[in-house]
Amino acid sequence: EGVSRVSVQIDPDHKDEDEVVQKIREAVNRISNFPPEVEDLPTIIRVDSSLFPFLEVGFSSKTLSYSELRKKAIIFEKKLLNQEGISKVQKYGFQDREIKIALNPSQLKQYQVPITAVSEAIRVRNVRKTLGAIKSPTHTKNIVSLAELKTLEEVENIILRSTYEGKLIQIKDIARVKHGFKEATQETRMNGVNSILMVLFKNENSDMIEVAKKTKEFIENEDDKETEISINYTRYVLLFGQ
Repeated sequence: EGVSRVSVQIDPDHKDEDEVVQKIREAVNRISNFPPEVEDLPTIIRVDSSLFPFLEVGFSSKTLSYSELRKKAIIFEKKLLNQEGISKVQKYGFQDREIKIALNPSQLKQYQVPITAVSEAIRVRNVRKTLGAIKSPTHTKNIVSLAELKTLEEVENIILRSTYEGKLIQIKDIARVKHGFKEATQETRMNGVNSILMVLFKNENSDMIEVAKKTKEFIENEDDKETEISINYTRYVLLFGQ
């Protein structure tokens, strides 16, 4: 309210955009007959189109599990980034992998292992510490202790305690360890279907419409029987006016 905006789009084929911006700035500064109601002089803001997404793509499947769909989405993302003009892909509905530990209450009771002992053993074992640095006249090199848990076997073999008979009680004795995904904090849907959403950004010097056209052609050739790749046509119509 009470604000007027004028948008100017510079021809992407123009050799010197800075020169155009400067001429616009000079032309605006020459205006002196603003209405008395205008209290502030115009502010010129240069917007880089590469900061804004040019296309949204939904990646879904009616037959694949989430794990299988996620693998295909990673491959598809790499293909997108290999397309000329695309600089970045942001993913939504893409859950990070994690190792899940399902404790067995009866086994915990049998081996007399409290839940707090399990969490503490994992915390102590899963660490990444900087121990110091080696310095020389030309460079400094940090010393890092890596003890991060990366495989199911590493988690299963964590020692919790030993019995009087000398047997070592490990996590695999009181729990089932498996691969899983972090709990989703948001739900992404495309055309009413749960999807992994990919938001595409272009390179700074690329023509947005041209990149969008080529990306659409690539997507149409990439569809297969197991996955459905759809475009947010609201944004696409805004680009092409059709």
